Amino acid sequence: MRIALIVLLILTICSPVAAGSKGKLAGFFADYDDMTTRASERLSEVEEARKDGYSSDPRSLMDLGKEILDALREVTQYYYAQGKQTRIGASAQPDQRALLAMMESYKAIGGALNAETTYQTGAKSKFILLVRAKYEDLFRFADEEVRAAKKENTAP
Repeated sequence: MRIALIVLLILTICSPVAAGSKGKLAGFFADYDDMTTRASERLSEVEEARKDGYSSDPRSLMDLGKEILDALREVTQYYYAQGKQTRIGASAQPDQRALLAMMESYKAIGGALNAETTYQTGAKSKFILLVRAKYEDLFRFADEEVRAAKKENTAP
């Protein structure tokens, strides 16, 4: 009887934590989808303008880059807080894979935005454009992992 009561107590305590974790992760996925879509669209617009011989306002790229950096900071803090809970005895969180992939994806899209900003503000170097392309490749790779982790974490 005592064991059943203890198990019930543990499950009651852990359920809101798990539910809160899933709710937080869903919020991260929504923010991620919004920001990476906007960043990808903006980078495409800037590239098209450059191909047509026009330059773009680097300010919008920097503002978007700041939003990406803020999101990266929030996800990173949550990731390490979850890891700390795991190290002190809590069970491993199923969303760790998603958070790690999201962090890497944010870093990559942020790198692409930074490279484009560098190019737009005067360093008209083919090297900078190649760096941007490599960051975009890394973003696509990490984004696939985020999408796969999202499917795993939102499946019923």
